[in-house]
Amino acid sequence: MPLLNWSPDLSVGVDALDDDHRQLFALVNQVHDAIQAGCAEPLLAPLFDRLVDYAREHFRREEALMDEGHYPGLAAHREEHLLLATRVHELRRRFVGGSVENLNLELLVLFKTWLTSHIRISDLQYKPYVIGPPAAPLP
Repeated sequence: MPLLNWSPDLSVGVDALDDDHRQLFALVNQVHDAIQAGCAEPLLAPLFDRLVDYAREHFRREEALMDEGHYPGLAAHREEHLLLATRVHELRRRFVGGSVENLNLELLVLFKTWLTSHIRISDLQYKPYVIGPPAAPLP
């Protein structure tokens, strides 16, 4: 059973960013499934790496669009991204170090709550800045 499920209410109005969010959900679900299945570190570490790398690329794309749209909350949003990246790196470091106690629970809390609330609250705030003004009607 997936840890995260995409739903249309999570759309930020930009197909590329929505696709990124769906891919992040898929990667989180892969890591979660691997932990549930008891995968060993050599199999799980590359999944963590893919998740971290993809999140980094997504954050870069998202922040660039916010910058182009002159979103006034960009600095605070970057801080939220940094917090998530730091927490994921810490989870990965602990896992590679052999400390897997509570890892699945922490992953659940981090992504089930943080990521979905980040999209619903923080990302939706930039929506008007990145989708641009509505198109003028044709004459």
